[in-house]
Amino acid sequence: MTLKSTDSFFSLSERADLAAIINSDKSISYKDLFTQAKQIAFALSDKGIIKDNYIPILIEDNFLFIKTVIALWFFGAIPVPLNTKLLDNEINSILSDHDFKFLVTDSKKQTT
Repeated sequence: MTLKSTDSFFSLSERADLAAIINSDKSISYKDLFTQAKQIAFALSDKGIIKDNYIPILIEDNFLFIKTVIALWFFGAIPVPLNTKLLDNEINSILSDHDFKFLVTDSKKQTT
């Protein structure tokens, strides 16, 4: 996988140290956000996720979710956010109906 930061909004030239995301108890700079998103992108790529794959994401609405979406954008995969409040059988139905090859999740929610 080749990442070309100059080809997109991922370049950090003037805003590297500015806060990219702020919530009530912490923030993350653009530099840290994109560095961590790249690490996730390489890990996902190593698992076989490639450009134009539709990738369901089952992660709570938090910094990890945002990093994962950006990671998928880095190499042209398409994030498909799933509602974390769905029941396991509903999630499994969605996954099988659309023949997704992968599911990105955190350790809090695992499907059977």
